Amino acid sequence: MNTAIDVGPTTANLAAATERDAFLVDSDQMVSTLQAELTEREDPDITSGRLESIAEFAVDAVVGADLDGVITDWNHSAQSLYGYSAEEALGRPISMLAPTGRVASDRQLLDRVARGEFVANADTMRMRKDGSAIEVMLSISPIRGADGSVIGVVAITRDVTAGRHDDRTIAALHAVAYAAGNILDAERLVALTRAQARDAFGVDALVVYWWEEVSEVLHPIGGSRGADLNPLGDADQRSGQGLAGVAFETRQPLIVEDYGAWPEAHARFGGGLGSAMAVPMFVAGHVVGVIAALSIERRSFTDHDLELLTRFASEVTPGIVVAQLRAEAHARRAQLATSEARASGYFQSNPVPGLITRRRDNVILDVNEAFVHLLDFPREALIGRTALDVGLYALPSQRNVLYAEVDLVGEARAELSLRTRAGETRSVLTFVERSDIAGEPCAIVGCVDLTEQKRAAALEQRQQVIEEATRAKSAFLANMSHELRTPLNAILGFSELLLEQLDIGDKHKGFLNNVHEAGRHLLELINEVLDISRVEAGRLELHRESITLASLLEPVVAATRLAAESRNLDFAVATIADPTVTVDPTRVRQILNNLLSNAVKFTPAGGNVRLAVTVGSDVLIFEVADSGIGIPRESHGRVFGAFERFHERVDGVPGTGLGLALTKVLVELHGGTITFESAEGVGSTFIVRLPGSIPRPASGADLLVVEDDHRDADLIVALAERRGLTADVVTTVAEALAAIERHVPAGIVLDLALPDGRGETVLRALRDRDQHIPAVIVTALEDEPDPDLGADDHLTKPIQTDRLDRWLERVAVPVAEGSRS
Repeated sequence: MNTAIDVGPTTANLAAATERDAFLVDSDQMVSTLQAELTEREDPDITSGRLESIAEFAVDAVVGADLDGVITDWNHSAQSLYGYSAEEALGRPISMLAPTGRVASDRQLLDRVARGEFVANADTMRMRKDGSAIEVMLSISPIRGADGSVIGVVAITRDVTAGRHDDRTIAALHAVAYAAGNILDAERLVALTRAQARDAFGVDALVVYWWEEVSEVLHPIGGSRGADLNPLGDADQRSGQGLAGVAFETRQPLIVEDYGAWPEAHARFGGGLGSAMAVPMFVAGHVVGVIAALSIERRSFTDHDLELLTRFASEVTPGIVVAQLRAEAHARRAQLATSEARASGYFQSNPVPGLITRRRDNVILDVNEAFVHLLDFPREALIGRTALDVGLYALPSQRNVLYAEVDLVGEARAELSLRTRAGETRSVLTFVERSDIAGEPCAIVGCVDLTEQKRAAALEQRQQVIEEATRAKSAFLANMSHELRTPLNAILGFSELLLEQLDIGDKHKGFLNNVHEAGRHLLELINEVLDISRVEAGRLELHRESITLASLLEPVVAATRLAAESRNLDFAVATIADPTVTVDPTRVRQILNNLLSNAVKFTPAGGNVRLAVTVGSDVLIFEVADSGIGIPRESHGRVFGAFERFHERVDGVPGTGLGLALTKVLVELHGGTITFESAEGVGSTFIVRLPGSIPRPASGADLLVVEDDHRDADLIVALAERRGLTADVVTTVAEALAAIERHVPAGIVLDLALPDGRGETVLRALRDRDQHIPAVIVTALEDEPDPDLGADDHLTKPIQTDRLDRWLERVAVPVAEGSRS
């Protein structure tokens, strides 16, 4: 059996090492911050509330304690991990987090740290408030006072339970992969798979259903062997009926979280099962069975669970096929003794590729249609010739080793490289058994094509290595940023002070200016590299807020005007209106700074640079144009690529080639687009469009829509208009409250995740005023609204339009009656 999907210990060790390194960097930074905090606490003028600054950036649980082991500090991540609020934890012994039997060893760790030692990355167990145990990675460091003495300890904890679960699941996959290559009995193989997968997923039963062509039913191999699940697991299921039948018919993986309420539940067993998942089993593109995981209690299976179950299926399916082929070969041997013609027909209809050769000269006597399809050789090109004559074996030595084992023990299996008629090499699991047919020694050969499975496994493993390398790179860049910013701070700060305070000549003042400008440029490069690393890690987020257009543009325009004057360029700004816009101001300024600085850098003296700003009905448009040297046409396709530079060292202009790549990412995070036109010797024009950035003013409409996604807002407005309702759209909590002050709507459709806070704030404000307005809450799946807020309904995205439409119909009735009166 091939083991190409095996991620192996090397990848797992790399993941663990990367996680430990990143954890150690984070721990060092948090310990330094907390040490400074505790040292300052010796001054009674400094309040304890400043520890909240640590909680704002600490993704790990941070717990501070004095030398007696009494908890003194407790951040938000500690509350999330352990379940205790800060009020519940502060003043209690830190030993409450240790499982029974570990309290003494934890006390020894605290004593070591009290002596000034540092405990790094210890794997241990901790107890949550609800009594559940979790696996964690723990670092404990001493906290020193101003005189250097140890005054407390800080423990930084990271939950690694999920990672350990994946390690156990991969180990189970290894066991199944090994068994599939060595067990020739289908029921034994299924029994081992069932045991391994049940432990890996923590389910009550795992069932392998196999499609029986003659009876047209899915029949369980070896039963379910699950507590109270035998009737369900042992039942045959037809295509399209029940869990296995639906997965078989649709050819798609399936998760059922509430089996009793599932419309397609097996009528006989719907009440005895809580949750389940199932995946189809494929051979050569055909569904041959279904593997299902069953749980008596309700639970939430994840897409990750479904992916792992699919990997179990991919490993065990070839083994079952080969085991059945072996059984069929034995059956064929008995049949051929009485009816060679009947056996030939059965052989031809088998979906598993196979051939029969005469052993004394290896001449091919017969091949089935599946084998012809596998290698694309016509039957007449194969029958009567040997496989070596036709050139079926890419590596003939593999065939010689296989048949030597057949001659010795009567049967063998191996992974061979076979060549198609077009010359493509395919990896095939080959099973050979010696058999007498009509008194002639023959060999029956069966094949299972593993080519696509191996390619997919290799791509998955390569992707895992890339992801681990990316995480390691991000951690390295974050650490390097910290190390570089400290000396850069001194360079920039002291050079500014020297320029202000020293009475020196122009020559030496120029030297200092060069130092200061080089430091600023280096800082910009560091920021760009870090932003790119955040993009690759998926950690670059927007922080939208409402701001006037003039305030947004002021620092950008001022900086560009100074740069243009220093290069003798004409800089003009054209804007239309001055509305309030909803954007991430820092990132929009970064977009404009990148575009305008490029325009200034690559425009010769005497040229011009222009910034035009247009405010549409629901879009903010920036246009940056210059009369510079332009971009070569052959380079247009690479403009937004990372590390791309098209004019190396023009007038000594420095740069990394990251600016435009980062600009495109920031524009797309806003849901916008960026386009450009450029010609060499003429100049360039870049146009940025940011939709949904212009709040719509409230004007006394029937319905108030509080939604920052313009596409969802447009859908709600369209549904309201169909019911004869007028609608206003606002995008923030502040705008919503202001709109209600101006005009009380007949109803509110309220998103919870808004740029300036949670949408519940609007409903709480109405409740505090004793003011009731019919409302529907719209949320993402992970959001859970407060049930005490009095909303009429709670819809998850994508919006269920039928439920929203029924609510709008109820809102429209009093509106219509009011208009008639």
